[in-house]
Amino acid sequence: ELIESLASHISLDGSANWEHVSLENLCERVRMALAREISDSCAQLTWETRNLSAYCIAPEIAQLLQNLVANSIKYAGDTVPRVHIDVREKEGGVHIAVSDNGVGIPEAFRKTVFAPFKRLQQTASLPGSGLGLATCQKVAKRHGGDIWCGDEAQSGTTIHLTLKARPDAPDQ
Repeated sequence: ELIESLASHISLDGSANWEHVSLENLCERVRMALAREISDSCAQLTWETRNLSAYCIAPEIAQLLQNLVANSIKYAGDTVPRVHIDVREKEGGVHIAVSDNGVGIPEAFRKTVFAPFKRLQQTASLPGSGLGLATCQKVAKRHGGDIWCGDEAQSGTTIHLTLKARPDAPDQ
């Protein structure tokens, strides 16, 4: 599992196909890819895309969203996972927020959870390589965007992602 995670993390350095993709389509891809996990956990996955699209490498952004939703399900604690993807237009691109009702990320770790092999001690017993969020960050950067853990959640976690309208667009 670790070798596969490392290979996936490293493989993001190659060339790829950039295209305009509907965020609705990407969310649907995530739902289909995680259908078993969603069913097994009775998770509730919802999204609001406002008919927005992004200029991106579609498989990479789908994988990024899949990683975030899978984490939300995995770290739900004793509750039924509720995950919501909210997409909003922002100047020069889109802002995506993935929110859940899980165990949350302590404030002290919100800036470091994107480092490779970084795992929270409270979740060490759960499977994982510590590369999921690091890969998400790598994908976000490749797309000229940013990813961070929000501090607005009283419980659960909200991960924010920005994507530029075009990867070569100047910062707004």
